[in-house]
Amino acid sequence: MINNTMKKRILLLATVCLLGLNFTACSSDDNSNDSNRFETIDQEQLPATTKNFLKGVFPASLVKQSGKVNHENYYGSKYTTTLDNNVKIDFNKNGDWTEVETINKTAIPEAFLEQEVAKINQYVKTNYPNNFIIEIDRDYKRGYEIELNNGLEMFFDINQNFIALDIDKHDNEQVVSANELPQKAKDFVSANFANEEITFVKKEIDDNRVEFDIYLSSGTSIEFNQQGDWREIEAGRQATLPTAFLPAELVQYVTSHYKEYKLASVEKDYNKYKVELEKGRQEIDLEFNLSGKFLRIDY
Repeated sequence: MINNTMKKRILLLATVCLLGLNFTACSSDDNSNDSNRFETIDQEQLPATTKNFLKGVFPASLVKQSGKVNHENYYGSKYTTTLDNNVKIDFNKNGDWTEVETINKTAIPEAFLEQEVAKINQYVKTNYPNNFIIEIDRDYKRGYEIELNNGLEMFFDINQNFIALDIDKHDNEQVVSANELPQKAKDFVSANFANEEITFVKKEIDDNRVEFDIYLSSGTSIEFNQQGDWREIEAGRQATLPTAFLPAELVQYVTSHYKEYKLASVEKDYNKYKVELEKGRQEIDLEFNLSGKFLRIDY
């Protein structure tokens, strides 16, 4: 169920939507455009503020690559550095950091988090103890946007106070409490995702048809109809979907033929299941009837 902290998040989210806060998504930098040419530079050509920062926060790490671009991006990034600990840090023209991310999606080092964003770091540890920060973008006028390893993105103001989760919400949707879910949906989550929390719920009303989209702490999302029957489940970036709610024949087929693949999503139509499997960048879509019998590969 949603706790008091999450209720505050939902209220704040509604406020943000009304105010139209103009943040951009994480990973907004794009130096691939020819008009914004990337130039490799020597470490000594970095601003003095940047060099002092790197020595102070990452004393045991070496700069593998450094460079600059012709035009600053949304966050004002002018210089970029990649360290030998797989941390990539961008800096503005004054040498202050603007964007930090790990290349291999591991946790951003604790030394950086405690020195630069201690309040944000504590918020994440308190509310998402099983997750960690993999990217931080800083807008010196508006605040911070972070991404967790489960795919959740959230905004903080310039004083590092939580503002909202980054959720796409349309006019016919509203954020509601988990208490509004049909009992059948609540029971499904309790039975199959017992170790996860419901982080937020969206309710959609379209032509008198009601649907619910819920998001779990792992980043997994589930769509339910008005009766509480699940319709589609999509695994979070690093989450593994359970299979107890699927027909045994379907599970056996996938296990036998695609044991190296991850179950990325499953959709239940009125007469069949649609299953998406992933292995790295490879994706395979399969279809089964409601008894779990394999029908075909969906090309």
